[in-house]
Amino acid sequence: MTSELGFSLRDRLAYPPIHKRPGLELPGDTRFAVWTIVNVENWSPAGEMPR
Repeated sequence: MTSELGFSLRDRLAYPPIHKRPGLELPGDTRFAVWTIVNVENWSPAGEMPR
């Protein structure tokens, strides 16, 4: 199964572990950040379960 963009829908993305990522630099010597994320998922319960 491939998407209209030409890649497999079953392929996994590269995911570097947190200790191998570059540090997060915040402006103005800020030491605290709040990041609000909304997660919306859409999948068919009749199909394979997400992994």
